[in-house]
Amino acid sequence: MISISIFYHHPIQTLSFFALVMALCSIWVKKTFWIWGSFGIISLASAFVSDLLDPVAFLPLGFFILLLFGLGSNVQGLSRFLLASTAFLIGGALFFHIMPGFNDQTSLPYPLCLNYGKTFVGLSLLGMMIPTLPFSKIGKVPLTLALVGACFLSALFFFLHPALYNFHFSLSFFPWALMTLLFVIIPEEALLRGFLQKEITNWIGGGMKAQVSAVAITTCLYPLFHLTWVGDMNLFIPTCVAGFVYALLYQMTKAIETPIVSHFLVSCVYFLFFGHLPFFRELPCMSLGL
Repeated sequence: MISISIFYHHPIQTLSFFALVMALCSIWVKKTFWIWGSFGIISLASAFVSDLLDPVAFLPLGFFILLLFGLGSNVQGLSRFLLASTAFLIGGALFFHIMPGFNDQTSLPYPLCLNYGKTFVGLSLLGMMIPTLPFSKIGKVPLTLALVGACFLSALFFFLHPALYNFHFSLSFFPWALMTLLFVIIPEEALLRGFLQKEITNWIGGGMKAQVSAVAITTCLYPLFHLTWVGDMNLFIPTCVAGFVYALLYQMTKAIETPIVSHFLVSCVYFLFFGHLPFFRELPCMSLGL
């Protein structure tokens, strides 16, 4: 069992992740570069000083930021397609931890799954490309649709696999939920829905054909971001359907908060009722000694 005291043993790395989380949260409090950008710089500096990031890691991170700046200059046509495609590929490589220079899964225990590059991608997209709503202005419609989507997906899994149902609660749920929201769900929805799905829709033309194409493409890509889930055939169909529902929710509301909330609620249901499945034993915070 891994004790949560691991964070005390790596104070500067902990500061780096804390600053990254504060930058991410500030997006929904007061979205201004001087706030989230300052926290981001503190995070990067702390990560470098603590050897969380090697100098070579700043190459893909910096290149990703430059691509977003290019997209923010309102380029269109083939140039925008190439910039967006490259940004997605770089972001995906950071998601899957295949870029050199990142020591976050070795310097901290692997079960914590603190993927620095993945969270940095989500922060950059939300800060520079994706419209967000302050907490106080998130309306009833996005939240209601998020709840409906979560209930549908949860009911689908119960219907498909009633024999797998086994409610279990432990204190590990709370740190797991927080870390999964910040380090997994928000970055995934930012890259797949808020960035890629929007870019596909606009690039094809913005009509019904473009919207259907965008939903279809991101739905097909979603299982690739959950290869561990797809490895368990009990989870293959729900994962594919979940990708469709999250894409549809975003297309309907144009609010990134809708798929984020729905994704989070579904993940919580899966953890509480199907946490005994082998996959969940490898999830963040399952071995925090709680």
